[in-house]
Amino acid sequence: MKNRNSSPGNAAKTRKNNLGYLPLIAYLICAEICAAQTPLIRFVDEGGNSVTEVQSKVHNGHPYLPVEVVRSAFDPSLKQQYTSLTQTLVLNLKGQLIHLRMGNSSVTTDDGDAAFTLANPPQIIEGKRMLPLGFFTELLPKLFNVEVFYNAPLQTVHITEKSAHSMNFPTAPSAVEHKEFLLVLDPGHGGSDTGCQGTSGLLEKKVVLDLAKRIRALCMQNGMRILLTRETDFERKSIERIRIANRNRAQLFLSLHCNASFSLNAAGIRIYVNNPLGEFRSETALTLPGQTSGQDSIKILTQDEFLLQSREFAAMLQEQFAAIFPAVPVSQSEIPLVTLSGVYMPAILVEIGYLSNADDADRLNDEESLASAARAVFLAVQRFISAFESEKAVVKGN
Repeated sequence: MKNRNSSPGNAAKTRKNNLGYLPLIAYLICAEICAAQTPLIRFVDEGGNSVTEVQSKVHNGHPYLPVEVVRSAFDPSLKQQYTSLTQTLVLNLKGQLIHLRMGNSSVTTDDGDAAFTLANPPQIIEGKRMLPLGFFTELLPKLFNVEVFYNAPLQTVHITEKSAHSMNFPTAPSAVEHKEFLLVLDPGHGGSDTGCQGTSGLLEKKVVLDLAKRIRALCMQNGMRILLTRETDFERKSIERIRIANRNRAQLFLSLHCNASFSLNAAGIRIYVNNPLGEFRSETALTLPGQTSGQDSIKILTQDEFLLQSREFAAMLQEQFAAIFPAVPVSQSEIPLVTLSGVYMPAILVEIGYLSNADDADRLNDEESLASAARAVFLAVQRFISAFESEKAVVKGN
């Protein structure tokens, strides 16, 4: 159809110019909305269940929470006393008195008059007494037998009791020669948390620990630094696994699991990349767990800092598995994964096979097959380290 007011060429040019403003307009609208919003921070227990949610306030670039959230998230019997003249706040928290002053980073307690310094002081914001997020992440672990972890991407705060195993987190061995690369290998489940179970009684927790030890042996034989989140059969909390990786400043995190399905035909190895802001990405027609092949895949919206490197390792791992197990389907997909969300390094979760499938279960119960799977992981890690070292050399050269 012809445009009555202009030539086809001018009309196309006008449409193009107008469309060029749309991304800018959308960006400005989004920026205005985001600036007006303050993050909703959720407190969760060790199982990831929501305990309470609270609207935070951002002050000088840092999140602040109202004092009352301490009651709902940590101590229902909290008592507080505030003196407006000196702007001092005394909290009776689980029987311990904590002395704070608005605008002052120093904290003292009546228990030996211990002194602490917060990175950001408590403040009066919009007429309300507000505590910095560091009150929870920095102070509570020093005063009480708890671990507190803040997951910034998911805006969640985990407060859990310290377990006997979390008291002595494993530490990475010393760097071998000039190699600084560290792999943290995370065999899932353990202890009373058995994971899934095959018809023959084969347990996920046993399979992945066995595989992890085989991978560790290969890595150590070749001078690689490697650390397991658990070396024996005990239950390790998800938050502890994340802490181990982050505290040791690893360069790669690999979580090992098995799979199970109501369909006995479901089989193969599945490799997952954590994509917290998107939901799915694949170069081929892969499907999400629970999604049929006829459904459209969901496009990603953005990526986190380590997404590209995680994808690179996932591709290397997929290639090695496919080469060693040519008859086994090996798929790769991206979904939000709480297991990996707080790990600040490239991270992958692998489900090494379906215990509910007879062929997969036989493979996972076979010594030779497990040794082959360990070698596939080792070779992929070796390739990733080579890429890592090359990238470091380029950075140093610049």
